[in-house]
Amino acid sequence: EVISEEYVLEYGTDCLEMHVGAVEPGETALVVDDLIATGGTLCAAIKLLGVFCLHLLKTSITFELCIGQLQIEAKH
Repeated sequence: EVISEEYVLEYGTDCLEMHVGAVEPGETALVVDDLIATGGTLCAAIKLLGVFCLHLLKTSITFELCIGQLQIEAKH
């Protein structure tokens, strides 16, 4: 069984999935994204962590396009 979160890409949609039972509530997570364009993947990952009641320790981004930061700020 999986839980999924759909998000918007520059030219379409995609989704992230996590297996139920793969993590336990209260565990700590680190989210790493190699490229932020729309911010959709990062926001979807954070939402999934919330569903599982995980503690978000930190996010790490390798490369960011300016529009990505603006869209992340608008969503959060």
